Amino acid sequence: MKKRCPLMLLYSLVMAPALCQDYTAGTRNEDGFANAYKSITIGSGYNAKTETRYGLINSSGKFILPLIYKTVFNAGEPGVYEVKDTMDNMALYNAVTQQFITDAVFYDIDRFSEGLAVVKKKADISFKWGAVDTKGNLVVPVEYEYLGALKEGLMNFKKESKMGYMDRNMKVVIPESYYNYADFSNGLAAITPVEAGKMGYIDKNNKVVIPVKYEEAGTFYKGYAVVALKKSRTAGGAGKPTVTYPGEMLLINKEGKELTPAPYHYISYYNDGGLFVVTIDKKKGVIDSTGKLVLPVEYKDVSTDYNGNMIFRTQDDKYGMINNRGELIMKAEYDYIAAALNDKMYYRQKGKYAVMDKNRKVIVPADSAATIARGKNRILFIYADKVKVFDNNGKLLKTFSEGGIKSYATNFAANEDSLKISYDAGVEIINTATGAKKQLPCTEAGDFNEEGIFIAKHNKLFTYDFYDYTGKKLNSTGYSTAINFSEGICALQENSSSTPYLADKTFKKIKDLATVYKGPYSEGLAASVSTGYPSRVVYLDKQGNEAVSIYGKEGGKCINGRMIISDGSGQCYYNRKGEKLGTKLWDGLADYSDGLAAAKSGSKWGFIDTMGTVVIPVQFDEVGNFTKGTAVVKSNGKFKLINKKGEAIDNNLYEGAGNPANGTFPLMKGDKVGLVDNKGNIIIGFNYKNIRPVSEDRVWAMRDGKWGLLDNKGTALTGFIYKDVADFDKGFAKVQIGDKIGLINKAGKAVLPADYSGLGTVYKNTIVVIKPAGVVMYSLK
Repeated sequence: MKKRCPLMLLYSLVMAPALCQDYTAGTRNEDGFANAYKSITIGSGYNAKTETRYGLINSSGKFILPLIYKTVFNAGEPGVYEVKDTMDNMALYNAVTQQFITDAVFYDIDRFSEGLAVVKKKADISFKWGAVDTKGNLVVPVEYEYLGALKEGLMNFKKESKMGYMDRNMKVVIPESYYNYADFSNGLAAITPVEAGKMGYIDKNNKVVIPVKYEEAGTFYKGYAVVALKKSRTAGGAGKPTVTYPGEMLLINKEGKELTPAPYHYISYYNDGGLFVVTIDKKKGVIDSTGKLVLPVEYKDVSTDYNGNMIFRTQDDKYGMINNRGELIMKAEYDYIAAALNDKMYYRQKGKYAVMDKNRKVIVPADSAATIARGKNRILFIYADKVKVFDNNGKLLKTFSEGGIKSYATNFAANEDSLKISYDAGVEIINTATGAKKQLPCTEAGDFNEEGIFIAKHNKLFTYDFYDYTGKKLNSTGYSTAINFSEGICALQENSSSTPYLADKTFKKIKDLATVYKGPYSEGLAASVSTGYPSRVVYLDKQGNEAVSIYGKEGGKCINGRMIISDGSGQCYYNRKGEKLGTKLWDGLADYSDGLAAAKSGSKWGFIDTMGTVVIPVQFDEVGNFTKGTAVVKSNGKFKLINKKGEAIDNNLYEGAGNPANGTFPLMKGDKVGLVDNKGNIIIGFNYKNIRPVSEDRVWAMRDGKWGLLDNKGTALTGFIYKDVADFDKGFAKVQIGDKIGLINKAGKAVLPADYSGLGTVYKNTIVVIKPAGVVMYSLK
């Protein structure tokens, strides 16, 4: 058996996928189907990249298209979807019959319009266009230089570099004689009769009804179009400054009447309520369908809202609203006003959000949420540590608690039948007896010291703070560097350029540090290292004074009055007076255990006593520590148990051995592992692939690559289900399932689910945990 590393604790953060599923479901479409997607990693190392894969879910929540496609989107017809594979080829899929209705042979597919979808194929160095119907039949051959959507019964087509119009049966209604792309709308289409010339409009009889005199002509919508007397243009380059000259835009009706008395630099399309946003020199205003100015051109921004109301933003970033008659209905006193969605709108004022109905009646009063989301039937108020769900009448339905919520990634999913909460990695304190949790504003944390104090890193300030086991913050000022208390003393540095110092429990300075502090304090001494040459290991007393100074590069903590010192060429023990124990410099030393310490010379090991005297000669290839008078050693390719005289305790030889503890020894016979006591008696039979020594009357054993829990008689208390485990401490043990860690008790029952990337040790029924970033789904049914 190989020596095993301890289970990871609190010092790393792991980005993790969703706790309940590894994909995200989108809002359900009106046809009952919903898109789903997930991120995957393609390649490895420097070539690794993240891509998104899409699938499709039916109304029962089952996948009818797996998560393997680059895109899956509704094609504009109920139950018909555009699908792009990983080779960038597109096809149409009928979600009702669960069949592809075209082959994946298209470069692009447009949305359906009047029962036809335009398709596009590569053809040598160019493209060809055609069209398919809702059953996937090719009704217009892929042979045109361009094909527009079917609008008002006509399709704009291109042949021999000129544009004309045909019906859905391919009958040419207007011969190809124009040089621009345009669909019919409101019975009119913009045309350019002369290449690069000016534009006008024709009707479906190919009669010019609005003169050809504009540099640009937009599409008609609800009887109005925007035209340009002059297009905007940019000049400069080649060493000269770039200058943009704004266009001269007019609003016209279907009769060709110019409604604006003077041109604007920009005019928007028709908005509900018959209003148009206009711009001059980056300032915005609003005109009505007669060209009358209803909001002066002096605002930073203007946008449309429900029923033609307009939201405006002043130059000092205050929001207000007018109706389509230009009457003020919300004063310019808000920090933000959002346009209506699902018949609900919201505003932010003095840092608080409130939700209104379409008539601007407040249905959820102002509250200090981070943001809100509006569904068809529900409203979300999203906070840093919870999400409140309201109905459309403002009644609170549910509250979901979760630490470190990412407000921008939390919303409804799958047609509002569930709630998706995304959260950042974070630090929590959990009571193992009650399950109560306390979220801390931190991203990293260390474990408890002997007094239940730990250090955590602030998630925004990136400084270190001290907390006790109740979650109470102990310091008033954050530190750029901090080492936890040991024997009532900590080490602090206030910023990267300040001098580190030792401090007491009140964070009062004891003394500046002139050496590099290593710690921790043990038996009144703490190791540090000098910065000069030659290097010295300096042990500090609790006043920060130099108590012992020894030439060396590293020093261990003081245990029973002894410290290991390494000087680069070897190791030896010193006492707290700085006196060397023994005369030999060893190639390796272990901590004392049961009165003896393993010592290495060359490639062989022996044991020394507390005075540094060799008591078991250097002769073994490998050794473990003594426990209850016995140690395991390897000699001549085999392992055996010896006593403190170096004598074998029996004639048994073994093929492998693990680290012992509490008088119990993991040993291997053949290819099976069991557990033996310090007398050589078998405690747990040789039936396992791996095993750990007894800890608090419990034993971990492995079968088929997974760990299970046994009592000290070998009776199984859990299944063999864990990827990794740690020894019991104060009645609890950490266990790993997949890439997450949980906590169990001595009965094998889960105390904390395996949802965490890091767990500390339990102190007074309290534990510090690192919760990985992820997504959790909650049903709203």
